[in-house]
Amino acid sequence: MTTTRLSAPRIRVVLDDPQRGAVEVVVQADNRDLVRWDVTRKAKNWPEFQEAPFLWQTFLAWSVMQREGHTSLKLDAFLDTCAEAAVVGKAGDEVDPEGDDATEGPTRPGPESA
Repeated sequence: MTTTRLSAPRIRVVLDDPQRGAVEVVVQADNRDLVRWDVTRKAKNWPEFQEAPFLWQTFLAWSVMQREGHTSLKLDAFLDTCAEAAVVGKAGDEVDPEGDDATEGPTRPGPESA
């Protein structure tokens, strides 16, 4: 992976592993995960990410971890195992979606950016 700063979110994931206890990892989503969300959301008739931010964050975490070989769980099993999935800034701290760091989170193009 390149050292270029990606606009897709970094996500801190906490999995509840029965053998090892809580396992924490920070993953970096990229375009592949965002496109996978768009395709899956439409196919499953899920709401937009603004209406279901926790589902979106958890899905992205699962997508990254599957893509990078960190989990072989299917999505439903991952949802049952994932104790937390939170968008974080560069320092690993949670991003307040209403605060100044909100640009670290999701940004979709809109009419004002055209």
